[in-house]
Amino acid sequence: MAVLRSDLQSLLLDALPEETVRLGAELTSLWTHGNAVELLLTTGEITHADLVVGADGLWSIVRRHVLDDGPPRYRGYTTWRGVGRAGTARQLDGATELWARGERFGLLPGRDERLIWYASANAPEGSRGPRGEREALLGRFRTWPDPIPATLASMSDDAIVRSDVYDRPVTRRWISPQVALLGDAAHPMTPDLGQGACQAIVDAWVLADSLRRGRTTVAGLEAYERRRWRTAAIATVSARSLGRVGQWRHPLVCRLRDEVMRATPLAVQLWSLDAVMRID
Repeated sequence: MAVLRSDLQSLLLDALPEETVRLGAELTSLWTHGNAVELLLTTGEITHADLVVGADGLWSIVRRHVLDDGPPRYRGYTTWRGVGRAGTARQLDGATELWARGERFGLLPGRDERLIWYASANAPEGSRGPRGEREALLGRFRTWPDPIPATLASMSDDAIVRSDVYDRPVTRRWISPQVALLGDAAHPMTPDLGQGACQAIVDAWVLADSLRRGRTTVAGLEAYERRRWRTAAIATVSARSLGRVGQWRHPLVCRLRDEVMRATPLAVQLWSLDAVMRID
């Protein structure tokens, strides 16, 4: 069962006191002064914090402060995502992902029997079709098994999200004095294991636990980094490797890949996820 991010965010937001979350406060830059961090917002406002957690995603401003290691790397393929109307997953028998040569399509059941779908294809970075994403997808997947063509035909362009796929080299450094990175800001990974948001949630739990146990903020941040970097690194490398294999195009190589996948027992596939799913 897939969970919509909008549902998850609503659940988390509802659990917080009102006015805890402030919207429209985009960060421009930050500086560390002793035991405090100074933050400059796009509005020109300057605010201060004892601790800053950079959960600001793939193009993180906070990461630039901690690591300044340049832009993420394009992995050679792009993705599309969308959600069908209530009832569209009624005939779906569990989660499914279909592989071809340089193209993949996934189908997931969601709440209210909604069909959550995603697709990937090899493409130049930043490329976009002249006729819109719906027509581009139908051109690629029109002959694929049901319910893929019907699902795409029912979508409008503004209901389709397209994102090029990036990640970064693994790093063991996630912190600097009074600042920590979390989620995609710390370890952006390709979507091939469905672990981006999941690993961010585990980061948040371990960070809170480490700060609670630590004698000082610095000790808590160091424990968080020590407890999390290895598992996140395994997830990053595993997702990258699976994505590379899934996007292969050579017909003979793809045939061999498919036979190996069919022959791999389910227990082995699940065992390989153990290193990704653990917390410590």
